[in-house]
Amino acid sequence: MKLSDMLLGLIFAAFGLWMFIASAGFPAAPGMAFGSGLFPRILAVGFMVCGAFLAGQQMLSSDPDHWFTRPIWAQSLTGCLRFGLVPLGILFYILVAPHMGMIPTSVLILAVFFALLNVRMRVGLPVALLAPIGVYLLFSKFLLVPLPRGLLEGMPF
Repeated sequence: MKLSDMLLGLIFAAFGLWMFIASAGFPAAPGMAFGSGLFPRILAVGFMVCGAFLAGQQMLSSDPDHWFTRPIWAQSLTGCLRFGLVPLGILFYILVAPHMGMIPTSVLILAVFFALLNVRMRVGLPVALLAPIGVYLLFSKFLLVPLPRGLLEGMPF
């Protein structure tokens, strides 16, 4: 089910209003002209403005009455199964990566995703092999985020 822009805009605007009111009570920082509530209030105004634009766009469109529509992917069983792949892949990663490691787990997940989403193996297999290595090197070497090595514990990288 896809929410209409009107409903989504109203939700964003209401969330922005709630955030603005909630952040008004944040304490002021001593010796500064602004307090800890400044940034949340700026975000809140952004939410309210974007929500109002989204709702206004729906009001001005030719089809303002549909609050819920069924997205194209949800009109077939295959689309629903493909949509369900993402949470299943995340759950698989959470359960398996500590034991198998980030790189092998990610390669396996990407290879399965690409196969089920009809990506050409000529493109999908190199991406499934190289992307996790690049992500691992970026996070572990440059950003110093420890990622599980698992089966690759003795490897030099």
